[in-house]
Amino acid sequence: MYWNGGGSGLIQTTPIYDTQSASILTFTTTSVSAGTKYSFAVAAYNLVSTSSPSNLVQVIAATVPAQPAPVTRTASALTAITFSWDAPNTGGSPITSYIVQSNLG
Repeated sequence: MYWNGGGSGLIQTTPIYDTQSASILTFTTTSVSAGTKYSFAVAAYNLVSTSSPSNLVQVIAATVPAQPAPVTRTASALTAITFSWDAPNTGGSPITSYIVQSNLG
């Protein structure tokens, strides 16, 4: 596994990870910063030599989601008020819940 370390330059020629097994076909890195663009490539290795790198995959590490908008009151009665909003941009990671806040009167 090769990468550019989050910089804008070319992929580094020193591997950042060697699976040590031909049966491992995944890689996870935790050395990323939110919102930073990374480039990755993979090469295969055998006793003869190392292959050319794979196609370049560019990804942006997830960041905080955008704020929900517009928030609107959709119904109200003497004992209840209903609000709705549009789902915001996820920032690259699925939204798992929303937090509704109130000043309670």
